Amino acid sequence: MHVEVIREGVPWPLGPALGLTCYRVLQESLTNVMRHSGTDRAVVRLEYGPDAVVLSVTDQGHGASAAAGEGSGQVGMRERVAVWGGRLEAGNLPSGGYRVRAEIPRPEEAGS
Repeated sequence: MHVEVIREGVPWPLGPALGLTCYRVLQESLTNVMRHSGTDRAVVRLEYGPDAVVLSVTDQGHGASAAAGEGSGQVGMRERVAVWGGRLEAGNLPSGGYRVRAEIPRPEEAGS
């Protein structure tokens, strides 16, 4: 699989627990690209903002069918992100392909 990684913003320490959450979202998202998208390419974007970290994984595959629903992997990602008060969006893109986007607020212990 070819993965393009784009980093934006000034990195701040995620800490072990938040780092693991980001890793698991990334792992599940890339696994889904390999299993379901019909493509061998993905773009990973990691954005460090002053108040949140945003992780997205986008592919240009065939997207998910309406009947596919939300699988257990997506439920797990959503739960992991919710622990931090964040939100996860996952779905087909208007231009084709699929995107998972997790936005997680910056924890107080990360400093400012």
